[in-house]
Amino acid sequence: MSVAFTRFVLWCLLSLLTIPVFSQKFLVLETRGRVKNRKIEAGAILNYRIKDGQGWYTSELVDINPRDSLLIMPNKSWHVKEIAALRYPKRGPKGIGTSLKIFGLSWSANQLIGTLTDNNPDTRYQKGDAILTASTVGVGYLLPALIKFREFEMGKKHRLKVIDTRPGEVKY
Repeated sequence: MSVAFTRFVLWCLLSLLTIPVFSQKFLVLETRGRVKNRKIEAGAILNYRIKDGQGWYTSELVDINPRDSLLIMPNKSWHVKEIAALRYPKRGPKGIGTSLKIFGLSWSANQLIGTLTDNNPDTRYQKGDAILTASTVGVGYLLPALIKFREFEMGKKHRLKVIDTRPGEVKY
C-alpha cells in the first residue's frame, strides 16, 4: 500500500468523526452523595407527584424545554421545580415473591410425594408442612403488593435538573 492511500483512508476516517451530532436533552435525577445519576430522556413514562397536588400522575415525557426548564407532557407542561417526587417500580420484590411461592408449593409437593411413596409412618405430611406452605405462598403474594415502588422525594437529598447538550448553549 502506498503512503498516499494510507493518508487518504486516515483522512476519511477522521472526517467521519467530525460529523455533527444531534443534541440531546435530559432530565437528570441527582442524589446527594452518589456519582451516578439517573438520566431520563424524552419519551420515558414518568410517575410523578406535583407540589400542591393530590396523588400520583403517570404520563409520557414528550419533550424537554431546557431554556425554561419545562417538562412537556401530552396534556400539560410542568416546571421542574413543581415536581415534588418521582417513583419507579421495583422489580426485586416480584422475583422474590415468585421464588417464595415456588418454594412453598415445592415443599408441600415434596412432602406429599414422600408420604405417599416411602411407606414409613414416621415421615408423613404434617401440620407444620401445611403452615410453612401457606405462609411462604402468602408472603410471596403480599410482598410485591406491599413494596411496589421506590420513591424519590425532591428536597435535600434528591434534585431534578434539565441538561441540554447543544454546543454553546449548555444550561445547568
